[in-house]
Amino acid sequence: MSTSLASLADSCPPLSCDTFVVLPPNSLDNCVIFGKNSDRPSEEVQEVLYIAGCDHPRNSKVQCTYTKVDQAARTYSIIIAKPSWMWGAESGSNENGVCIGNEAVFSKMLSQQENEEKLLGCDIVRLALERSATAKEAKDIIIKLLETVGVGGRVSDEPLLSYLKYDNSFLISDKTEAWIVETAGQFWATQRVTSGLRNLSNILTIGTDYDELAEGTKEHAEKYGWWDPAEGEFHFAKSFCQTYSEVEKMDKFTHSRYASGREMLEEFSKDKRFCVADMISILKDEPSGINMKGVFRTMSSHVSFIRPPGSPLASCHWLTGTPDPVFSIFKPFVFTDGANIGASTKSPNFGSEDPAKCIPRFRRRVDRSTPLFEEHERVYLSCGTKGRESDKWLKEMNTLQAGIIRETEDFINDPEKLQLNKGTKKTLFRMAVHKEMVLYSKRTGSTYV
Repeated sequence: MSTSLASLADSCPPLSCDTFVVLPPNSLDNCVIFGKNSDRPSEEVQEVLYIAGCDHPRNSKVQCTYTKVDQAARTYSIIIAKPSWMWGAESGSNENGVCIGNEAVFSKMLSQQENEEKLLGCDIVRLALERSATAKEAKDIIIKLLETVGVGGRVSDEPLLSYLKYDNSFLISDKTEAWIVETAGQFWATQRVTSGLRNLSNILTIGTDYDELAEGTKEHAEKYGWWDPAEGEFHFAKSFCQTYSEVEKMDKFTHSRYASGREMLEEFSKDKRFCVADMISILKDEPSGINMKGVFRTMSSHVSFIRPPGSPLASCHWLTGTPDPVFSIFKPFVFTDGANIGASTKSPNFGSEDPAKCIPRFRRRVDRSTPLFEEHERVYLSCGTKGRESDKWLKEMNTLQAGIIRETEDFINDPEKLQLNKGTKKTLFRMAVHKEMVLYSKRTGSTYV
């Protein structure tokens, strides 16, 4: 554990992560564009995994991070970005165009909750992706899991963050709409978004404009004096949002990040042609804190470009699997039978000896570095983020990224190429990783084939 992370653990809960969606009429070609930065402890490795859909035996169970739940009869194919020590995902997409990202939020209900091992918010993201054909269906699955299984358990494998617990909010999108689910303990509110734009940071944002509310939500808020019906309409966020008097600076930072994200979405989409490059630019933004630096930093980024219903063209998902989107490559993935992303974004498997699985948990640390993460960090540490070498590296990265985007867009925008070059479609992500690893090996002198 680094000294800086230890000092943070003594001060306040980390506030990080930002999730975005842009829908028609603000988006290019009536597509839906989803984006997420996953901000986690700076020593935590994230994987990018593709899991093919399949049928499952009747009455079978699926092992999540801490607990088992009933398995679905059929799961859909998914691409996910996930902390390597857990089962669940920070964000991901499925073959139906459903995309989900989750955020840590801190509500007044936290003081009333035990931290019993149940589902993590990230587990719920993955379960919903595996089981949903639409955003609405994913929303319903999330609510059912919240109500029937619940959320709880360690949210970090960092020893000095064992105290940390939080509620969750979810941004869910598909080809036509988005849903927001925000939670405060066993209570929740939802909001449907059918056009325009929406974003989440680490604060509750649903006010009086909710579409659904968990049973007993208003009554609980009134009982504890968080809402007085005589003073006005029920406001979910104001009633349940925790106030951090002792960490006021962090609270202001979160609100500022949320506001900055909203402003950038509006600015980039004012011509009604918001595109993948615009979302990537927002995720790279450092002044707002959306691209987070420090002991908690952006460890992986994800953008999805979802075509409208009936389009003959391919949707495309772009994931980094490495920290700091400014110095990372967004690599393309297209759902297709037999997709193969390779093993460079997969962590080692420690089996039953994994400290996240051994009881008591997290008593030792293991190196979970993926091959891509290891090479990226080697260059990142040697070149830094400022100075001549950093500028050279950034220029090389930008040149490579521009080429990958150009080649991918030429491919996914041509129905004939999509049909004739199925091998390319299967390995788009893997080929981009290969190009990225070759670039890193030239800088580090390591051998990569």
